[in-house]
Amino acid sequence: MEYSANSNVKQAMERAHAERSQALFSALSWLFRSRKSGVTKTAGLGFSRWA
Repeated sequence: MEYSANSNVKQAMERAHAERSQALFSALSWLFRSRKSGVTKTAGLGFSRWA
């Protein structure tokens, strides 16, 4: 089966890929930034994420 896409579809796919990679990068940055703090605050109480 041959896949053919016009330039509009290709541009949309490239844009979607860029948006997904930005979202993944943001999520990973948040995860590792949170991990460095070592403590998560919930309702004013601090507790270790790994306890």
